[in-house]
Amino acid sequence: MLLINLYASGRLLDTTLASLGINLSASESFGLAALARFGNYLSFGQVGFAIRMYYLKKVHQVDVSQSFLGIALGNILFYLLTASIGIVAALALAPQQENPSIVRLLALIGLAALVLLVLPALIGETRFKDSNNPLLVLIREYTNLLKMVRDSMSISLLLCFWALVLLMSFAAIQAVEFYTLGYQANATQIIIISCATSFAALINITPAGLGVTEGLLFFSGEFAGVPDHILIASALIRRAVVLTIVTLISAAYAHRLFNESLGKVWRNFRSGS
Repeated sequence: MLLINLYASGRLLDTTLASLGINLSASESFGLAALARFGNYLSFGQVGFAIRMYYLKKVHQVDVSQSFLGIALGNILFYLLTASIGIVAALALAPQQENPSIVRLLALIGLAALVLLVLPALIGETRFKDSNNPLLVLIREYTNLLKMVRDSMSISLLLCFWALVLLMSFAAIQAVEFYTLGYQANATQIIIISCATSFAALINITPAGLGVTEGLLFFSGEFAGVPDHILIASALIRRAVVLTIVTLISAAYAHRLFNESLGKVWRNFRSGS
């Protein structure tokens, strides 16, 4: 399931570039996703995205701003979908809660997240058309890219498809972890936890979301009624297994995409060369 997760995360970002006429192979999508994930595991995320952007610029002549906006648009769609499904799942679990106000709070948080994700496009389209402010220019360019994607039904459908596959792969990984630990979680519990932990990458204040992912896991797990010892074991399993597999895949694709060892690729981008 981790392989599907990596491939879906790569395709989600690369599909957006198709609106600009840039088409990456399945191997490139998978390899760049693995290398970006590896970089994010050892840094705050800049290294992982820098590896991706450098490759796209060198091999496909993709402008850095286009690459960044592609990443932003793919992630925004994913988080819109994740927040929407998470809110529905939380409300479905509401009758089982002793304090319904928790459900309402989660719903408000999810609603605020949806508004924050959509607001830049709305503002950029209506108010910042003539601004020269760098941040507002970036918002305007993102809005233009969003329009380009909307104009293509096939790209829009592919974005929705890969966003859903990515979220479901997170849920499947969580289900496998619980099953391995002998805990029979229901679909609603798994979806709530998967949606919550998916937002760790958005917060992105520690390498690999260390501490953030676990905090979201325990918060959502407590809400969903999963025992603490199961959550602790699940967090430890994921850290060990994911890092091992991602490192092995990244080592192979560092040679394939950059013709260098993984260690050298990491050192080059970490030093900014």
